[in-house]
Amino acid sequence: MTTDRDDLKPVAPEQGQRLFLDHRATNCTESTVRNHKYRTKHLVEWCEKEGIDNLNELSGRDIQQHRIWRKETSDITNLTLRMHMSTLRVFLRWAGMIEAVPENRYTKVILWETGMRIGGANSTDPDDVSFERGRIRLVHRPDQGTTLKNGQGCERLVAMTSDLSDLLKDHIDN
Repeated sequence: MTTDRDDLKPVAPEQGQRLFLDHRATNCTESTVRNHKYRTKHLVEWCEKEGIDNLNELSGRDIQQHRIWRKETSDITNLTLRMHMSTLRVFLRWAGMIEAVPENRYTKVILWETGMRIGGANSTDPDDVSFERGRIRLVHRPDQGTTLKNGQGCERLVAMTSDLSDLLKDHIDN
């Protein structure tokens, strides 16, 4: 069963953060929980600034706007931003399990982490995905109408996270 917005119960961002950190404290080190607290506090701050008082309201567009805000309002490296977004993905996956956000909301973060453009994802054929090797092959195919923005120069292998692998398996099976 997939959780959609109609099945969700309201959860304030601060409350969601507290519940998440409590959950993580049961199976993570103290330093990991501290890192998660630091990284998720920025989402809580951004939600407050944007007037989002219910995690149910977070959309994929909101997640993208949060990422841009985080990059523009602080002097962080791309690696640090990637770590923040990775923690956000973990938080959103957990939030989906407790019905605070739609169950698949965390997938709105995964594509950004791969560095793939939407066109690259759309041009991927099932034969381009290797679950055994944990990678996706991006191929420029103008004759099939699935092109990469910069042509053959963008052809490459992209590593899959386990979350992306699960998402693709679900998509291919359906």
